[in-house]
Amino acid sequence: MKKWGCPVHRSEAVQALRGASALAVVSAHCLDIPGASGSPLLDLAGAAGVSVFFLLSGYLWFVKAVGTSAERLSIESALYGAVKKLRPIIPLHAATLVASLPFLLNSVGIAGAVYGICIAIENLLLLQSWIPVREVYFSCNAVSWYLSTYAFAVTVSPFLLRASRSLSAEGMRVRWAFAGIALCILVEVLLALAAPPDLAHWIVYIFPPVRLLDVFVGMMCGAIFVGALQEKHVPGASIMVVGGGVLMAVFIGLGAFLEEVPAWLYSAAWIVPASLLVVPMFSFGKVATVLSPLVLVGDISLQLFLVHQLVFRYLSHVPVLGGSPIPLFFVSLAVSLAVALLLRHFAMHYSLGRRDE
Repeated sequence: MKKWGCPVHRSEAVQALRGASALAVVSAHCLDIPGASGSPLLDLAGAAGVSVFFLLSGYLWFVKAVGTSAERLSIESALYGAVKKLRPIIPLHAATLVASLPFLLNSVGIAGAVYGICIAIENLLLLQSWIPVREVYFSCNAVSWYLSTYAFAVTVSPFLLRASRSLSAEGMRVRWAFAGIALCILVEVLLALAAPPDLAHWIVYIFPPVRLLDVFVGMMCGAIFVGALQEKHVPGASIMVVGGGVLMAVFIGLGAFLEEVPAWLYSAAWIVPASLLVVPMFSFGKVATVLSPLVLVGDISLQLFLVHQLVFRYLSHVPVLGGSPIPLFFVSLAVSLAVALLLRHFAMHYSLGRRDE
């Protein structure tokens, strides 16, 4: 257990959770493989993985902000911090955008060249998640909508951290963090129920200000962890993780019985189970040997997240694989892992840096 106020170093538990979340997202996208079929089960698993990513970001930002001076959470530091966090991501984003251009050109055709150029520019500038058109926010490398939303969260996170830390400095109790989490759940559910059907998915799953609620929940998870340490009363970490896993399995299982998945099941449903998984992460030391592969996947989770869908799309055109969804999925997964490892090695070797969250 790390003492309050000490620097937070790489955690195997955090990386294992990242790895599991990345694999959930990859598995969900196997439904996009030509010829594949399935229920919303995998789709919901992917939504759960995305929620965990957002919560983990807020959690890590909060815990790492402990002991940070107010000056380092100023407007100037917000912009500097955003550049620092996004710098290692931009080259990979640009590369995957270029790799996706043949598919964009094929979808819009020569007649739609101007429209295609506009979409490519919006993607390059990470603006696509602000546009409520499915063909735009899921265009090019479709998963890059996450980077668009993440960039907004990175930019405004210092202001959320400043408010959260000031509350904590004044003796914020754990119950206020729970109240904040409950309020975020309520807001997301109400938005999902009130949104027009054609916009509901974008509003609760893509729209940056709404997904910022998940980041804020992550910060509250960090506050709960810190408060538990301060009061020398840390709840059973293993029990929380098991409980979070069981709740996730229950919500994912709902997909087998629903003809149409409600919008709130893509966002608000995952806040409680993801919080139970995230809060105790720094309570663990090394993970069990059986989970070591997830730690390795967690180390390349960003690269895997950004390349896997493009690998699926390119390999689907290979005659030997194109008509067989199951072999295509496993071959694509293996290739995606290999490409992600190479990109990670390249980034480390040429000092592009690790993702700083």
